[in-house]
Amino acid sequence: GGGRRREESETGWEEGGGGGGGKWGRVKEKEGKMTEQLFTLSQRFSEAVEIINTVDPKKLVRILQRIIHKLYHQKGDTFSAEEQERLAEVLGLHEEQLATLMEICSFIFEQASYVQLSLQQLKEQLEKAGMQKDQNIAFLKVWDTEGSHLIEALKEKSVVPDALDSVKWRLHLQTGTASLARLRTPTAIFELGMKNSATGELSEPIIAEFSHEELSILYDKLELIQEQVDMLS
Repeated sequence: GGGRRREESETGWEEGGGGGGGKWGRVKEKEGKMTEQLFTLSQRFSEAVEIINTVDPKKLVRILQRIIHKLYHQKGDTFSAEEQERLAEVLGLHEEQLATLMEICSFIFEQASYVQLSLQQLKEQLEKAGMQKDQNIAFLKVWDTEGSHLIEALKEKSVVPDALDSVKWRLHLQTGTASLARLRTPTAIFELGMKNSATGELSEPIIAEFSHEELSILYDKLELIQEQVDMLS
C-alpha cells in the first residue's frame, strides 16, 4: 500500500514504509526529493542544531508542540518565565541556549510552512542540517499532526497596517552618579518613522533605547529574520 507504517519506539514514533499518509500527509507526490538546501547553516543555526541534538526526543516532542501551537495561535508566550527556568534546568541548558533552541525550532516550522514541505522533504532537510535521527523524528511527529494547522494559520495571518518609512539613530552617554562622572553607560536611541501602508500618511514614530547587550540581542534576531527573508526571496 501507499500508507506509512508507524512503530512505537523509545523516541515515541518511528517512520517506516513508503511516503505519504498521516493526518496532513504529503504536499504533492510529484515534488519528490528536494535537492536545494532550505536552511542556511549559519553559526547560530548550527549551534542550535547541536543543542537540539542533546535534548531527549520525548521532551523535544512536547517542546515542539508548544512552539508550533504558539505559532498558529499568535497569543501569549510559548512558555512562562517560570516554565522556561524549570525547562532549562531539566534540559541542562543555559537560558541563552534555551532561547536559541526555541527560536530555531520556530524558524524551522515557519520555513516548512512557507514552502509546504512534505514529511519526507522535512526529514531530508533536517538531515542536511545535521540533526540526529531521533530528534529528526520528533520534528516529523509534530509536523505530521500540526503542520496543516500552521499552514492555514499563516495563510490567514493579517498584515500590519503600518510599515517602516525611515530610521534615525544617535548615541547617548549617561553618567552614573556625580561622584562617578567618568563612568558612563553608552546607549543607542532609535527613532523609527512609520507610514500607513494603505493611505501613505505618516504615523506616530517609535522611539526605543538599547544598551550594548540589548543591541546584541536585537542583532541576533535581525540576523534570523534576514535568513527567513533570504529563504523567501
